Amino acid sequence: MAKVKVRVAVAVDHTGDWNSCGSKNMKDKEAMSIASETVEEGEARYFLEAELDIPEHAVVQAKVEKV
Repeated sequence: MAKVKVRVAVAVDHTGDWNSCGSKNMKDKEAMSIASETVEEGEARYFLEAELDIPEHAVVQAKVEKV
């Protein structure tokens, strides 16, 4: 199965509230800026990286009959 590497910015504040952001073409600075917008100041900042399966489309055999 094909894989994709992802990188997601995560910000966590002192209350345990958190937010995240990431997409294929987003720069780290932009992703972290968005992730930290909704948490309280003094947040911890992280980047999570993972390798995920790319979903495959299933091929279904079908037969069409005229009725």
